[in-house]
Amino acid sequence: MKTTPASPAREMLLYPGGISEMEMILAYGSVRFASKVGQLAGNHFLTITGGLDRLYRLGRKCLYEGAQPITIALAEPGEPAQCP
Repeated sequence: MKTTPASPAREMLLYPGGISEMEMILAYGSVRFASKVGQLAGNHFLTITGGLDRLYRLGRKCLYEGAQPITIALAEPGEPAQCP
């Protein structure tokens, strides 16, 4: 498991459950992954390579408006990421 105290923007982390419920976190700034019982270790499973300039807006929109639909697509090796 990833145990570093903070994850940079562009990483998606997965906490598989245990102390708290299972969660996925999309970092749009430097973050700490924690619950009311303390810091949790998340597994880095995805790195965002395109549309990074829109992460902050998406994070703020989710904060103030709740869950938002997103699409995650895998890029072929050696191909640039495509952002709609």
